[in-house]
Amino acid sequence: MSIESARKFLVLASRNPQWVQSLNSAGSTQELEAMLAEQGLSFTYHEFDEAYSNILTKCQFPAQADELEQVRIWYDMLIEAVRSNNS
Repeated sequence: MSIESARKFLVLASRNPQWVQSLNSAGSTQELEAMLAEQGLSFTYHEFDEAYSNILTKCQFPAQADELEQVRIWYDMLIEAVRSNNS
């Protein structure tokens, strides 16, 4: 698990809507983790938060920050959905 992995996730999620859509089909935390592992990605939420903050501080334009924020909102909703499916 690493912050670098979380950074890669954020970049991939912002550039590949088809991949994002496929992650939406995850029915459990384990399934989501497996889908991320297929891309070589493994990170904790804390690492995700660190990566998000690091990238956000480097945004040069408001549109970049807005796009990044949309990815974060989507990821938060995805995490909540798969966690509720585990219950």
